[in-house]
Amino acid sequence: MKQRIMYMALLPLLIFNSSVARADDLFVYGKVGTGVEAGVGKVLNDNFSVRLGIGRGFSGSNDRNIGGNHYDIKPDSSTSLNAMVDWFPVAGSGFRMSGGLVYSNKQAQNLTAASDSGGNYHLNGNTYSASEVGQLRGKSTFSKFSPYLGVGWESAAASKPGWRFISDVGAQFMNGGKASLSASSGAGNAALGQDLAAEQRRVSSDFHDRKFQLGISIGTAYSF
Repeated sequence: MKQRIMYMALLPLLIFNSSVARADDLFVYGKVGTGVEAGVGKVLNDNFSVRLGIGRGFSGSNDRNIGGNHYDIKPDSSTSLNAMVDWFPVAGSGFRMSGGLVYSNKQAQNLTAASDSGGNYHLNGNTYSASEVGQLRGKSTFSKFSPYLGVGWESAAASKPGWRFISDVGAQFMNGGKASLSASSGAGNAALGQDLAAEQRRVSSDFHDRKFQLGISIGTAYSF
């Protein structure tokens, strides 16, 4: 499995240096949206091109209710390496489909739970006061390799020298989602420890079921 993933990650680089690629159809690009990315690419023919970019996601927070508790979720900001293959079904149309792999050494989301209006937490069907639990925090971690599939549009053919507008909409498949939770208080409370472990499994299951992370971006590219 690991060998297959590594091959998929290196495939755009292998194609990039293949004999079928044109010698002069290089381009650079930059885009911004749910994150930022800059990179370099090469046109292979009228229907295919490859890209290799470096990106970084914006660490915006979002909220989610899991098992009766309200969690503030903030992704870790991390740098990613993005290897993509672009397919233009109709040459010159600007419409393309993109697929590839995203690698990040830190795919994680930080979790902070908030007590309800009565100052309580709900763990495994049992209620605990905020003074018993203290601060409930955790982290959900994902696989470093994430397959990507999306669609995009370009205002001019990549093989045409000069500037062009680019846009992308796609989904990143997040594998994993294993969560860890800890309470700053309650040491020695066996019942709380058991219920906290059950809550951790519940949170892990919730993140594991939400496998797709959507992204959108716009930018420019320049072909030499």
